[in-house]
Amino acid sequence: MTATDQRLIEDYIPIEAISAEARREKSVRKGHIAMLHLWWARRPLVAARAAVYGALAPAPADKQQARQAADFVADLCKYPGSPSVIAEARRNLLEAHAQRLTAERVGAGLAPAQATVTAEDIEAGRAPRPRVLDMFAGGGAIPTSSQTIVSAGRGAGDAWH
Repeated sequence: MTATDQRLIEDYIPIEAISAEARREKSVRKGHIAMLHLWWARRPLVAARAAVYGALAPAPADKQQARQAADFVADLCKYPGSPSVIAEARRNLLEAHAQRLTAERVGAGLAPAQATVTAEDIEAGRAPRPRVLDMFAGGGAIPTSSQTIVSAGRGAGDAWH
């Protein structure tokens, strides 16, 4: 990551909207598999989803993009989560990661035609997926959310805890 590679989480995320959805998620008490055993320090998945997306998505370039990004993150963090919005988030993150990989390869001296990485290359396994590290391993919320957003459940190699 370069000095100009600012991420969404460093710029702005809609904390109030995320907090409201996290409270709503934690208040579910009946008929949900998570209620089989209540972990006292459980972290809401919507907050983890926002953290993962914000850490991997690039910061918006202007105020209009910032408003769109904030609205998108608020939609992404609705509980339990819309599959179409999660798929759009995955696509956004893979495209941003492809741009970063392309810039790294061009910076390493490859010709632009050889250095170009696309989201399709990442999905097909021809380029690495973004890596997510949860150094605190807080009950698995970060790895679970990163698997949902980044990997589409393709295995444990993409999220580390």
